Amino acid sequence: RLKLKTLVAVAALAVGAGLVGLSVMAPVAPVPDVRSDAPEAASGALIALGDMPMIDAQLIDRMIAALAPEQGGLVVVPVSGGRRGNPVLWSRRFFGELMKLDGDVGGRHIIDQHGEAVVEVPAEGNGAFLDIDTPQALEVVQRAAAGRPVAPNSGAGG
Repeated sequence: RLKLKTLVAVAALAVGAGLVGLSVMAPVAPVPDVRSDAPEAASGALIALGDMPMIDAQLIDRMIAALAPEQGGLVVVPVSGGRRGNPVLWSRRFFGELMKLDGDVGGRHIIDQHGEAVVEVPAEGNGAFLDIDTPQALEVVQRAAAGRPVAPNSGAGG
């Protein structure tokens, strides 16, 4: 089993701490092992967005199982219908590139540049695509979770 430093809490805290607009790596930089080359350092990092709370543990487990740096599988992304979602699991090989990101820029261009290193994991449901950016979107998700009807196009983005 790979030793991973899960950064979900750090990324989620960035939103709560008013760091919106900064690179997601700004709050990640102080996390131990991210810049270390020591053997006990984390072999990968899961970057999850704080406004996507519907990600389930089974998806994360499948993503961790799919990370295979020794076979060239260095980036793991959830996918459904040809569409890539979040979170993204990165091999430590990309930590340097991720640390150079500036502003509200994600790692999509890094993924695009290294397509041969990407492993796609099937995502069930819409948790990997549903972000909650507004109070209206939150209400839609809450209604759906409670089993109440949700009107089409009622505010939850993806």
